[in-house]
Parts: sequence; structure tokens; C-alpha cells
Amino acid sequence: MVSKTTEMLDKILNNQKYISLTTYKKNGEDVSTPIWFARENDDVFIMTEDQSWKVKRMRNNSKVVFVSCNFIGKIRQKFIDLRIHGNVEFLEGEEVSKAEQKIAKKYRFLYRFAKREKNIFLKITSTAILKEPEPEDQGDCE
Repeated sequence: MVSKTTEMLDKILNNQKYISLTTYKKNGEDVSTPIWFARENDDVFIMTEDQSWKVKRMRNNSKVVFVSCNFIGKIRQKFIDLRIHGNVEFLEGEEVSKAEQKIAKKYRFLYRFAKREKNIFLKITSTAILKEPEPEDQGDCE
């Protein structure tokens, strides 16, 4: 049986090439970056350079948020108010091979250009899909 989370991820991420990945600085400030991804059920696999700032932020705080976006990070209009929350895990051993195969299969020949010796692979386990609240009307300011 397919979970409700898997069904929602199918609707949000199927046929998408990028996610906007939000990570958090030590002071709580968020930083979003467009990134390639591949999926398996409720898990999302990503690849990035091991010395990138997002990796440093994820080592300090494993909680992330992501949503479908275009290649420059602009969130797709139909998903503008959805956010997928998850926890990131740094992969090792056979799990790296699995993640790499999934990403390589999805991006095919483009993957060859992005592949670097210093790339690492991570798995995001989705914990919740939340609708962003509408901004409250602040009324007239004086």
C-alpha cells in the first residue's frame, strides 16, 4: 500500500528536475539552493560537493525543507505554498552507489558533466508536507 506522503510526493515531484533545498545556518537563518534530486518512495537523494556551504549547514542541522523549483530556484507556481520537511542523512558504502545510480539514471548524460570526485550523496527522509499559511492582513499601518 502506498503511503499518503508518497502520493503527495508523486504529485509534487513527478517530472520535476530540481528542488529548492532549504538548509539552516547556526543562527536559524534559512538558505535555499536549487539542486538535482532522485526519489525512491518517501526518500529523496541528492548529490553535492563535500565542501559546499549547504553540507556544512546540514552537518550542524539535519532538518531541511524542499519544494519543486526551476533551475534557478524559482518555486513552481502550483507548489508555491507547499513545503516538504525532512531529515538529511549522509550516505556511505552501498547506499552511495544506490543514490548515485538513481541520480545518474534520471539525469543521464548531464550527470557525467556534474560528476566530481568530491561529490557526496545524501538521503532526505520526508517527515511532513505542509501548506504555508497565508500572510495575515496587517491592516493599515500608521
